[in-house]
Amino acid sequence: MGNKGRILAAGLSLAVLAAAVPLYSQPYWGWGPYWGYNPYYYPYYYYDPRGTIDLESTNETDQVYINGAYAGTVDDLDTIWLNPGKYNVKIVRGNRILVQRDVYVVSGEEVDIDVR
Repeated sequence: MGNKGRILAAGLSLAVLAAAVPLYSQPYWGWGPYWGYNPYYYPYYYYDPRGTIDLESTNETDQVYINGAYAGTVDDLDTIWLNPGKYNVKIVRGNRILVQRDVYVVSGEEVDIDVR
């Protein structure tokens, strides 16, 4: 086999090897999906950019509206996780509005709304 044959054989073997390993695969680090994770490809923690609104009320059946849409009762929504921004929070008991407040939610902060 001449030089052209060896070069052709080497090229074909590299092409077969490249086709066998997909481009999106990671190198093997000794950890598989069932034994752990590779620290070079996954972050150690997840940063949650949301803020919270903490609701307190003596009557747990008070209705909560956020930006005019019904969100649930105070019992269901003890703590509400929201993206940063301005929200209009309204708490209603029967036909009476107990609290109507513009709330600015900041990332990682908690806003308390107390109805007593």
